[in-house]
Amino acid sequence: MQFRECNEIDDKQAENIMRELGVKWAVETVELKKIDWMLSSQNHGRVNNLTPEQFDKLMADKRRGDQFPRCIFAKMPSGKYMIVSGCNRSKADREIGATRCTAYVIKFDPLECQCVAQRCNAIHGHGLSIKDQLRLAVDMVDGHGLQIKDVARTMALDVAQLTRMCHVSRATAQLLACNVSQAAINAIPDTTRQYLHQLRTKPEAMKAMAEAIAGYKIGNEEARSLIQMAAATESKELWQDKLKEFLANKRSLKSLNKKKKSKIISAATTIASWDYNKETLTKAELETLANLLPRVKSSLQTLQALVN
Repeated sequence: MQFRECNEIDDKQAENIMRELGVKWAVETVELKKIDWMLSSQNHGRVNNLTPEQFDKLMADKRRGDQFPRCIFAKMPSGKYMIVSGCNRSKADREIGATRCTAYVIKFDPLECQCVAQRCNAIHGHGLSIKDQLRLAVDMVDGHGLQIKDVARTMALDVAQLTRMCHVSRATAQLLACNVSQAAINAIPDTTRQYLHQLRTKPEAMKAMAEAIAGYKIGNEEARSLIQMAAATESKELWQDKLKEFLANKRSLKSLNKKKKSKIISAATTIASWDYNKETLTKAELETLANLLPRVKSSLQTLQALVN
């Protein structure tokens, strides 16, 4: 088909967004054959794409010569261009036989490109949910090595929330690397999974803790305590022994009905609160009680957690 040039106009809203983000641009004529289409499809911040009917209408409007806002491209070091805003408009241009267009051209910066894409798609399309924004922000941090606080500030996200999401993402990747099954990973809530990141330097402990938490449906606070214990314990045998002891209690109490558990708690509470007259006890009896009471109190806490 013979050369056709697209009919673009200034996009004042997009210019205001780039100006607000501190992104500099220049209006240039770009050959469509220099666009990296695969990379462009991964960057744009749209939740759902156009339907075939909507895309056909877009092409018909462009064939008629209707004016559309200028797209935004990022020029990469290779000389290729990535579409930051205007994927569908650019694809429609290509389909109707256009070979070049005028566009806003910015430098290639992963964070800037993603932020501009998100903000502009709130105008030209459907904006991303907070969940999707956090997912993309995590990719900016882990995929491009950017600082959490910088990404959070630029994308207007909560630093603490983004930090938690990064820890969840990293823990998930580390669990997969430790050969923990996807089913086990899915059984661990994000609120618990984020703490497993503390065991990143202890893959064996991470795997054991994750499988125990998933298999026994251990609650968030108990799981957090176990993870912190393993993270602070240098001896492999020690954290393994403590985990085995904890799981043994879980297994032995699992078969008890709620009524019997309540009786045990009542008895343990009584023993733990006894006020002994030390003058009437022998030295051997005092030593026995000194060893007994801490264990009773520890068991009491475990039992109460199970019943509640």
